[in-house]
Amino acid sequence: MIDANKDYGKLHLILDLVERNDIRHELDEKFTKDEQNKIFEMFKGIVADEIHFVMNVLENEKQQITKTNNPGTKH
Repeated sequence: MIDANKDYGKLHLILDLVERNDIRHELDEKFTKDEQNKIFEMFKGIVADEIHFVMNVLENEKQQITKTNNPGTKH
């Protein structure tokens, strides 16, 4: 059972959602729950950075589409 109130449980839940039980089992074999909490903290920062990156890429794509569809306007 996943304890989503704990950081290591949140990490396990995310891995279940992305269908990576192999990594989840590897975590349990190699790291304590405290170490998994630290991994989750690092993971949160990485995910936030990656989401911002993807948002910026999509925003740039939207701007390019707008410029292509409206070549005479400035944005």
